[in-house]
Amino acid sequence: MKLSSPTTLLALTVTIAADVLRIPVARVSPGAVTKRDPHPRLSTRASFTESLVNNITGGGYYASVTVGTPGQDLDLVLDTGSSDAFLIAQDANLCESRILQAYYDTTCGQTFDPSQSSTYQVAVPGGFQIEYLDGSTASGDYIKDKFSIGGVTVDALQMGLANKTATGIGVLGIGFTADEATASEYPNLIGQMLNQNLISTRAYSLYLNDYYSSTGNILFGGVDTEKFIGELAVVPILPDAQTQNYTSFTVGMTALSLSFSNGTTYNASLSGDSLDAILDSGTTLSYLPDDIATPLFTAVEAYDYSSSLLSSADTGLALVDCGLIGSGLVLTFRFNDAATITVPADELVIDAFDQDEIPDDVPFEETCLFGIQSSGSANSGGSAAQASYALLGDTFLRSAYVVYDIDNRQVGLAPANLNSTKSAVQELSADTTGGAWCERECYGYEFEHGWVFYDRDWYGNGNEHGHEYGLKCDCFEHGGYGYEYEYEYGFEGWSL
Repeated sequence: MKLSSPTTLLALTVTIAADVLRIPVARVSPGAVTKRDPHPRLSTRASFTESLVNNITGGGYYASVTVGTPGQDLDLVLDTGSSDAFLIAQDANLCESRILQAYYDTTCGQTFDPSQSSTYQVAVPGGFQIEYLDGSTASGDYIKDKFSIGGVTVDALQMGLANKTATGIGVLGIGFTADEATASEYPNLIGQMLNQNLISTRAYSLYLNDYYSSTGNILFGGVDTEKFIGELAVVPILPDAQTQNYTSFTVGMTALSLSFSNGTTYNASLSGDSLDAILDSGTTLSYLPDDIATPLFTAVEAYDYSSSLLSSADTGLALVDCGLIGSGLVLTFRFNDAATITVPADELVIDAFDQDEIPDDVPFEETCLFGIQSSGSANSGGSAAQASYALLGDTFLRSAYVVYDIDNRQVGLAPANLNSTKSAVQELSADTTGGAWCERECYGYEFEHGWVFYDRDWYGNGNEHGHEYGLKCDCFEHGGYGYEYEYEYGFEGWSL
């Protein structure tokens, strides 16, 4: 069986799919590289899947949705690295200005016309303002409208409607609400799915499939045991170092190595015990801090070309010899000393250029884009330039099966079973989550005022396996501190 047995992963039970939503995602033809950070079959209720369109180098993976009444068809970039869904308004400045289109080297794709929707309403006028780490921005109103995805409709979903934007396509952010582009948090898509009883817990699984596949899928509220190899390893999500809030899917990367077919191995030097790494489907490539990326480029004999081949922007892209495809080169990532993901050269060496456009000074007969880039060189226009963390985008995620568990602040990681044609979807249930356990424990105590609240958090208990954690429940009464109860249990994988 693919799931390890004795205990529960992510404090979630896995049952036969009842509340699972399968959403396809798809990739379209190559285009400009997207760098973003803080970037179907249907069952009755519990999980669903959406297919994703795979845009090889042009913005990642797209989910097809409809918004409004009657529904307007839109393709949105699926982004685990941000938390707001936002649409491009029909009259957005970028859509109406050729000067801006030339400046940003992009045009508008599908747009939303609010005047054509009878269910559209403005929620917060001028309240939507977002900036990604690459420096791109979007702003406008927060709106509410009917939102359909994978054959399922979410009523009155709050979204941004951008009338000022540097990007021509909307984004479907599905991260933590603490990372929303507003001081007042609201239920985003996955929160509304839970509130409207479409899924049983705020958790989803992402399977992008390999580089050459045109589609992948995201499974809300469930896990597909045929889409990964071996066992899912549990890795805790790390809070923001400054605020201690959970704002991104950041995990601890404890090792990174490069192996060649001749047996030569390069081991990256990570500062401290681990390097923070954000799992971000809205980023096409993957990015490492300069001090880690530069020796890696030397090892693969990459060429750092200081100006983009695709636009006038200064991108500092690292280029490699296309001959690395099929060479046996493998990049191995290790997380929390619990999960290992290997990424072959076929996923890292991207044939994205017209070779006639390659300048004469590039020393390769056939030139390809490297799927690993330096944060400082490639993101010079945004705050990511000084990044001290890794940003693992689609060039990494295609090789992994990832379960994002928002409620329990953990992810499950396993090697992806690429091009699997089988499916065995099982529901993730919140019935026995740590939160439910805390609630039962806290309500078991009598407090003077009778209003009982609980909070929970994960902490490492220092066991020899390195991936056993305790759950701490703090019980509160209205107006005062009540009782703190601690419960410890271990896990090593997803249990059935």
